[in-house]
Amino acid sequence: MRAKYLLLCALLSFGACDKSSTPKLSLEEKTQTIQKALDEKNLPFKVVEITDIGHSLDLVVVQSNDGTQEALLSTSDGEVLMVLDGIAFSADKKLIDTISSKTQSIANANKQMTDSVVKEVLEKHKDRAIHFSAKSPTNKRLIVISDPSCMYCAKELAGLDERLEQYNVDMYIVALLGPDSITRASYIMEHISSDESANKTLLQNVYDKSFNVGKEAESVTKDVVEFSGVLIESGVRS
Repeated sequence: MRAKYLLLCALLSFGACDKSSTPKLSLEEKTQTIQKALDEKNLPFKVVEITDIGHSLDLVVVQSNDGTQEALLSTSDGEVLMVLDGIAFSADKKLIDTISSKTQSIANANKQMTDSVVKEVLEKHKDRAIHFSAKSPTNKRLIVISDPSCMYCAKELAGLDERLEQYNVDMYIVALLGPDSITRASYIMEHISSDESANKTLLQNVYDKSFNVGKEAESVTKDVVEFSGVLIESGVRS
């Protein structure tokens, strides 16, 4: 699970000092200073890259225990570390371009890592997939992770026939949006069958907000919650 939430402490500052008398730090000294700060705050991140971007600022890339990375801003003396959440204004185009390029690169790498982990999890739980065959034979497969209380997921379900024009579809039902999601997901997993047409009707009914689900067996509910938890740990978000 990504540890980004641990960086929501928007500012870390260590020790007052006279900036005018602070000597310029080497890259190694900056790394040591910032790493020490992270360790003292019990933040599980390792400094992996520091880039001088001018204006007495450094762009710092840190990596969490799960391998995902985040970009931070640091003063050039390493004394102040800030969460990077966009630049309100800067006339320095090079600064903006450098930050944008790095943050986009990190976002792409993190997504690839998350997608890889999620695929591994789904492969281990492929028996949970609700399969729909493409209208014409094909090896192309579309994986859908769907919450029955999610309005966007309901729209995706409404377009299932269109998807089946090109792909086989494997749908994994999760409960990420609270008690209603758990109840509806449990109902689906309790009543799913090998009949694709019946499964499609089942999904359409349960995804309808007016559908009265009722209470499902505790064992099914526990199973849905556990599987949803595994996907959350792998990086899936609602």
